[in-house]
Amino acid sequence: AMNAASPAPTTIPATATAVFSNRSFNDQNTNTSTQDFISVPTGYYRIEIRNTTGPTITTLTLTNQLLDNGRIYTIYVRGLVTPPTGNTNTLSTKVLINY
Repeated sequence: AMNAASPAPTTIPATATAVFSNRSFNDQNTNTSTQDFISVPTGYYRIEIRNTTGPTITTLTLTNQLLDNGRIYTIYVRGLVTPPTGNTNTLSTKVLINY
């Protein structure tokens, strides 16, 4: 769900805090606090997907991703950070508009 502060695009500064952290696949089944939608103002966002095992590094970055008023989005990641030899399933991400 979205809660638009303004119809004009806004920019989230580099110092913005994480909306989600320490999430893992399907964790909403065992942690009910992760089941709720998060509202963010309409705007263009820099979305960082980070490795949570080992040093905190940015693994994937989506820049200038528009999150618009009245929409519901799913952002998913698939693949391997370091695929084994012969495996081409590298890490990628996609933003889906659900509504």
